Amino acid sequence: MKKKTKPSCVGPSRAGGRRPRAPPVVVRRRPSSPAAARRRHRRRRTLEIGTKMGEEREQEERRSEGVVEWYFRINTLKN
Repeated sequence: MKKKTKPSCVGPSRAGGRRPRAPPVVVRRRPSSPAAARRRHRRRRTLEIGTKMGEEREQEERRSEGVVEWYFRINTLKN
């Protein structure tokens, strides 16, 4: 087994609170069987329908879109 190393943006225990340039990228899990994925998706949907959590997640998605946009804008201004 190869030992996992920390990404460089993390540094030794977040040295001096250095911010990574881009928002942290979600580590992609190995794709499980499509059936399992479908099951997971269905469970999430049924949980969200008619719940406060569903509404919150929608708002959260909208918010994160904005964040991505201004990260993008900052990066385009830089170069």
